[in-house]
Amino acid sequence: MTPPYIANRRIIFDLPRVYPELRKALRAGLAPDSVQVLQTVYPNPLMDQGHRFENGVWRGPEFCTGPNDNRLFSAMHGMFPDAKVDPANRWRLQIDASEGREILDSLLDPLNAAVEDNARQGGRWAVVQLGTAFDDRGWCAGDLTERKDYGFPALGFVDGSSARKQTWIPFNPAQWDAYKPATRLFRTANDVVLTQIGSARPLFAPIPSLANASFFSTSGMFHPTAQAHTIIGMSIAVRMLNVLPAQ
Repeated sequence: MTPPYIANRRIIFDLPRVYPELRKALRAGLAPDSVQVLQTVYPNPLMDQGHRFENGVWRGPEFCTGPNDNRLFSAMHGMFPDAKVDPANRWRLQIDASEGREILDSLLDPLNAAVEDNARQGGRWAVVQLGTAFDDRGWCAGDLTERKDYGFPALGFVDGSSARKQTWIPFNPAQWDAYKPATRLFRTANDVVLTQIGSARPLFAPIPSLANASFFSTSGMFHPTAQAHTIIGMSIAVRMLNVLPAQ
């Protein structure tokens, strides 16, 4: 993964060179000067649902942080061969509020500022804002009923009257629904592993190596869900209704 400070430098120094070339290529092909080009901002995946009070005072939205939120990445922790590694040296993905703030300040806000700056310079370019649709709906958002799905399912034992039997805890992965509407609008490691691994009809070839297994456990993290893409698409459609000719 690219460190935020490297991403920030690329936004500041690379995008001002890349966007003019993109505009030139679009003018030469798909979007001549008479065609309106719409570009969306990037939604914020960093905030939880945030409705928290402390001593009767509204604290506002908060960054995803803490052990419970990070359980959404527990699938990753089983995808790497560290069983023989000393526990103190094992790699574990843990995202805290300070990292969320760093990503917001170094990456997300500058990136959206670059999108809007490009639109100002790009002739018939326009930025599609997403309003409040993604407010407090980051990768860790969810009410108490949703949070039961935060843990990655594993086989456990249940004591019975006659014999102990295995069962899935906290839920059976066969019940996983990748398209179920949820408060959070961004995929986590748990989501992508449940969606991409173990299907009877895999989208890709069977996993022949650990390297591919690692890819399946990370590719798609923090990306918008299908529900989120629908929200983005509807925002674009509404903007199109406002800018296209009546006919």
